Amino acid sequence: MSDRDLFAEAVLDEADAGDAVARGIVELAGSRLGDYARVSAERTGQNGFPFRLVLCGGVFRHGSMLLRESVLSRLPDAVPVYPSVDPVVGALLLAADAVGASPALDRLRPAFLSSPGRHHERSRD
Repeated sequence: MSDRDLFAEAVLDEADAGDAVARGIVELAGSRLGDYARVSAERTGQNGFPFRLVLCGGVFRHGSMLLRESVLSRLPDAVPVYPSVDPVVGALLLAADAVGASPALDRLRPAFLSSPGRHHERSRD
């Protein structure tokens, strides 16, 4: 885990614990992400209709709901989707397909699904 990852996790933890400055940082970041997604939805003609919004990446694996809520507050028509694997897995499978490889998905699945933090679950020990 990088220092940047640890910093994001610490800010999310502190925001959840009630720190006003951390909460402001998370809400601002979430609203900006939501605005970027809203502009994309507008440009692709999806506003005004329910559309799927994939929320993935390290910060969305954190147990905090604040970032998700901040993003989604800017997108009233969005239906959040939380993938069970990282997008890189899809890229890997597309690359395998492009070269004619047929990976054994039953053997790969446990490795991809066993990553910590999947489905925005997080231990609070």
